[in-house]
Amino acid sequence: MLAPANYTSILNRLKLVLLGARNALLLEVLASLVAVPVASTSELHIDPQQVEACAFAWFGYCFLNRRTASLPTVTGARRAKLLGALWPAS
Repeated sequence: MLAPANYTSILNRLKLVLLGARNALLLEVLASLVAVPVASTSELHIDPQQVEACAFAWFGYCFLNRRTASLPTVTGARRAKLLGALWPAS
């Protein structure tokens, strides 16, 4: 299991943490753990329901541009990896 310190050390390097969460308690708890502002994506006019779609678009961008999309210190992976696969339509 990963320690919360792994997450907070990375999040504290950011200027802002955005969540696609409608869970006020989750926002409150996370905000108490980090030293940067935490907000819902709705504050940037991105519906929290669309965050998963945005994440998969980011994963696709990373794959097509040969960028790793895993952070071993956060995910527990052994090393940073290129994620995904591209399958031609039949």
